[in-house]
Amino acid sequence: MKLLEQKIMQEGLVKGSSVLDVGGFLNPMIDTSLIDKLAEEMYYLFQGSGITKVLTIESAGIPIACFTAKRLGVPALFAAKTKKEDRGSEYLTVPVPGSSVYITVPRKYISRNDIVMIVDDFLGIGNATGALVDIVGKAGASLAGVGIMIERQYLGGGDKIRNRGIRVEALAKILSQDDEGNIVFE
Repeated sequence: MKLLEQKIMQEGLVKGSSVLDVGGFLNPMIDTSLIDKLAEEMYYLFQGSGITKVLTIESAGIPIACFTAKRLGVPALFAAKTKKEDRGSEYLTVPVPGSSVYITVPRKYISRNDIVMIVDDFLGIGNATGALVDIVGKAGASLAGVGIMIERQYLGGGDKIRNRGIRVEALAKILSQDDEGNIVFE
């Protein structure tokens, strides 16, 4: 999506080859007009998929998940981060690989009757997104796909998720970024 790419180029701050700071419009400050347009694009991409819930991970994904869920006419749900492996049988809990964090969702909010869309701000190495996919699977729900605002393709997470047979749609795809602040989009 050219609008998001332009916003990244105008206001994003590249900090080396691994950090892209979008704090002035996605997190922590939120450009609600931009988020609304991004949610409209997510709606366009996933309409007709029978989605019953939009799932994200706290905290940066919550605004785009809420705006997308509103467009789809369904609830938004976020997985909380915790250090506890087991919060009891009333919760679905999975580890985020490569970290000491677990994500958790109350079982009562997601079931095998749901068709879930995962939405998040970034997709890098894919560990957090993969954990969200695992939560959906643990609930026995169906997965409509994953909607990402910014995919850093050079980190391989998108390929990892796609290789699981999951649909991934990214609104901005970064092929590379370097220490001089250059970004190359797909």
